[in-house]
This record gives sequence, C-alpha cells and structure tokens, in this order.
Amino acid sequence: MIDKNKLKRLAVKNNLTMYRISKQTGITESYIQSLFNGKQDNPSIKIAYKISKLLRVKIEDLLKDDI
Repeated sequence: MIDKNKLKRLAVKNNLTMYRISKQTGITESYIQSLFNGKQDNPSIKIAYKISKLLRVKIEDLLKDDI
C-alpha cells in the first residue's frame, strides 16, 4: 500500500505537483489525487513503478511501514 504522506513528501522534494506527476507518468490526475488523499492506496505494480521512477525512489520507499 502506498503511504500518502511519503508520496507527498517525495513530490515536494522533487518539486512535482499532482498535475505534473500525472502528465509525466500518463496516470490520470484524478487517480493521482486519490493516492494523495488516501482514497486509493493500493495501485497496480505498473502504476507504483511509474511513480517511483519519476520520484527517483524504489517502490518499497513509497510503501507504508506498518505492513
């Protein structure tokens, strides 16, 4: 599961808005918003990979610690 707080911190660190993440990954902005808001926290591996690649981290770095 994606940790929305980690996602937000990494986006800020990389100066990326939800819009820019959407445009650079090809994932809809509404889906990115759902990840940021915690409404969606279990994306496919393909989506998690695209986001992690853009944020320059391992997929594991986006996951919640309390698994």
